Amino acid sequence: MRNGQRAPDGTDGRSLRTEAPQGRFSANEEPRLDDLLEDPIITCLMASDGVHRDAVTAVLRDVRARLQAGA
Repeated sequence: MRNGQRAPDGTDGRSLRTEAPQGRFSANEEPRLDDLLEDPIITCLMASDGVHRDAVTAVLRDVRARLQAGA
């Protein structure tokens, strides 16, 4: 916080968290594509954009095939 201001909880606004977060994607590993495509927020965003899961996986299959062919 600026100029000595305090956060509503009385702290200076900096996180004092000392424990590791728990839950999905909390172990600092890359999530699998299926996990991302099943995430409720991503599902909602895709729906609002008119993007279908099948279209995303088709594009990714095509990119994988092109990368493997060029390797």
